[in-house]
Amino acid sequence: MDTVPFCVIEKNKRSMLDENKRKFIINKTKVLNSEDQKLVSVFIIRLIKLYLENKSCSNAGTVYEVINTDSSLKFSFWNNCGQDTYYGKVRKQIFSEFLDIKN
Repeated sequence: MDTVPFCVIEKNKRSMLDENKRKFIINKTKVLNSEDQKLVSVFIIRLIKLYLENKSCSNAGTVYEVINTDSSLKFSFWNNCGQDTYYGKVRKQIFSEFLDIKN
């Protein structure tokens, strides 16, 4: 996917392509092994637990969303209170090969 951000030039009031802000997003798929699946489950359980304990911070910070592919489940958790959601661990363990980070 290629994002094409535009910037407005105030003087002429017209949009122009800003090549410096252009990003290319590569769509990749990964089949999760059983260890990765367990880690994702721990992440989802942690988000639900924080939500039920009313640790969510609304309308600010980072939003974590869990969405079923068939849209039967959609869960959002807002976090700017420094709660450990295990997102960093999930990201590093499962997606390190895509993100060019070491496991």
